[in-house]
Amino acid sequence: MKGNLWILAILVLIAGIIVWLSVVMKPQVDKKEEAGPGTAPTAQKEVVVPARTDDRSGGSEKSVTPTAVTPTPTPPAPQPAPPPVGTPPPLATVPTASGLEQTFERGLTWLMNKQLENGALPDLEGKPDVAFTAMALICIEDAPGSVTGAHNTQFNKALNYILSKAQDDGSIIDPDKKPSFAIYKTALGLMALIEAKPSVNTPEMKDKLYVAITGATEYLTRAQYGPESDQKDSGGWGYDEKKNTSNANLSTTSYALDALNESGLPKDSEVYKKAVEFLVKCQDNSEYNKFRFTLNSGGFAYSPVESKAGKTVLPDGREAYKPYGSMTYAGLKSFIYANVAKDDPRVQSAFNWIKANYTLDENPGLRTDADPNLGKQGLFYYYHTFAKALDAYGVKVLVTPEQPGSAIRERYWARDLVTKLTSLQNPDGSWSNIQARWWEDFPPLATSYSLMALNLCRKWVD
Repeated sequence: MKGNLWILAILVLIAGIIVWLSVVMKPQVDKKEEAGPGTAPTAQKEVVVPARTDDRSGGSEKSVTPTAVTPTPTPPAPQPAPPPVGTPPPLATVPTASGLEQTFERGLTWLMNKQLENGALPDLEGKPDVAFTAMALICIEDAPGSVTGAHNTQFNKALNYILSKAQDDGSIIDPDKKPSFAIYKTALGLMALIEAKPSVNTPEMKDKLYVAITGATEYLTRAQYGPESDQKDSGGWGYDEKKNTSNANLSTTSYALDALNESGLPKDSEVYKKAVEFLVKCQDNSEYNKFRFTLNSGGFAYSPVESKAGKTVLPDGREAYKPYGSMTYAGLKSFIYANVAKDDPRVQSAFNWIKANYTLDENPGLRTDADPNLGKQGLFYYYHTFAKALDAYGVKVLVTPEQPGSAIRERYWARDLVTKLTSLQNPDGSWSNIQARWWEDFPPLATSYSLMALNLCRKWVD
């Protein structure tokens, strides 16, 4: 019996030891599980986790002393470094070929909806006009697929109108209109007919084109002022024939040279040599222009004796005609059409003026402090001449001098011009100028200039 009591006492002691051990050991097991994977933290406990190495390539964890978790702010994403000066804009902001075509087609559709039943485009009075028709025809001819596409009928009607206005003396004019602007209209008509040649298939139409193109080329050649003329006019062209009025100017001269260049007039023709003499008299270049006093900027005025930008009067009373944008681009392209080399100092001085005065916000040189809006005069003519000259010069990028407020020096001129024209297009597809001078508030004229400019940009945008 006594032995049984001892056994019972031993069992009770063992049981007590087991209970005591279970109570003592349980808190240690709970603390170990708090740090284990998959354990959700509770509001009553401070959660600790082992720190990890920032090895995202599959590296192993390292054992470190547990630390309390504190919120760590997410560092800002690194910002890309600014692009180098002159870097082209991102592609999303660059006018693509498709974007150019959308702008162009909207404008061409609007313009050709103005076509009259006889195929002509109307002037400001609603009367058929060779110049407006020729410009519209050029717009159609230069657009991809337009001649054989949606505008085929309009093309043929406009072409027939131009051919119907070819006169016996070779001029292409509206004979009932006074003044006739014979040189200006014949030059535009000649360019339109030359560009129509690839789209004409019938022998009869080809013969008509040949006769009209040959006649217009000879007419323009004869109409140039020669040595027998006043010195200020010699080598140039005016709006009408030289026998009617003495008004040689750079605007008409540039159109005549453009047309004669397209006609295939031989490069060694005396016509070009005489034209260079006239161009020099219009340029602000003291080394070559001995006809008048200049300030040697390299830019061009409207004629040897006139600038639409006015004069600069020096303290000693000497006067110099101010150069401006549209005439300087006209001068540059005229030098090229007259076969003056690009590295010629006269060409380079004009090109340097263009780089120093690069802008599409206005026709540079025409604004005044009293009326900055004067810079908008002739703006769409300026855009067309801008594109024509830089296309003829054969440059895609102009490196301009540093300008206040702009770090951009490399100018992708065609991109810039397409962007500008797209931003100025009216909701109906047309363009118009707030400045009425030179008829640019008349939408068909501003629209024609814009479309011809866009045509020239096409090969330079992408």
